[in-house]
Amino acid sequence: MAACVGISRMEFLKFRDQPERMESRILAATRMNATFHPMSGNQLAYVSVGNPSKPMLVLVHGSPGSCTAFMPFLQDTALLRRFQMVAVDRLGFGYSQFGTAEGSLKIQADAILATVRNLPAPYKLWVGHSLGAPVIVEAAIEDPDQVQGLMLVGGSVDPDLEPREWWHGPLNWPVVRWMLPPAFRVSNQEIMPLYDELVKQSKNWSAIQCPVAFVHGTDDFLVDINNLYFVKDHMPPQVPLYIDTLSGADHFILWTRMDVMQHDVLELNRLVETHGEHTSDELTDH
Repeated sequence: MAACVGISRMEFLKFRDQPERMESRILAATRMNATFHPMSGNQLAYVSVGNPSKPMLVLVHGSPGSCTAFMPFLQDTALLRRFQMVAVDRLGFGYSQFGTAEGSLKIQADAILATVRNLPAPYKLWVGHSLGAPVIVEAAIEDPDQVQGLMLVGGSVDPDLEPREWWHGPLNWPVVRWMLPPAFRVSNQEIMPLYDELVKQSKNWSAIQCPVAFVHGTDDFLVDINNLYFVKDHMPPQVPLYIDTLSGADHFILWTRMDVMQHDVLELNRLVETHGEHTSDELTDH
């Protein structure tokens, strides 16, 4: 038991990097100064890089994770020519109340909105991976003025497709929970209410006003690609929807297919700049 607890406290199981190291890695890759902002008041911890006069990419990680999940974005010089970037540590992860779970999509989204609301940018595109996807959808529902585009990467948004495995309960038993690495404990605790949270959210998709990009691997074994049909059925018909399915790709496309991420961010930006011009919703494979 002592060995399990010791392993669970190892730094690499926190899914975060030291702020100074993040800044150094981004500078080395881009020759641009990145800034890590610690949690303060109602604002989350986040790292920012890029010219504040450019459109902003708000980058929201899945579960478990932290802003370091988006290092491929933060180090991408092609994207930084077009955008500034803000990658947040969601509540419970990274340096935002690490170890304290928050299962409410609304509270998670409101915390990110409070973080980016007063940051200067012509407009903001939000990218959410996995559980980060319903969080950014909630942000678009809560405050449409702060969300001009959504990119759902391997996103879980359909409550009927959300797995409800029996073992989530036992993992939350006090003795078992105590032995889990904090990031895994938080992940389990925020996934447990996710089905009910998605049911509540599903009633509000009509409030989404901005273009949406749906990006998903056909062989994603963690999040069902059939979430696509929920998105198509629940989005307002006048809202542009761009769909990119990656043949044979899995849930980890955020890190393994940066070429696709770059392409699809630019495509979403094109939709935003054309103020709602529709594209074909036929599936495209990469």
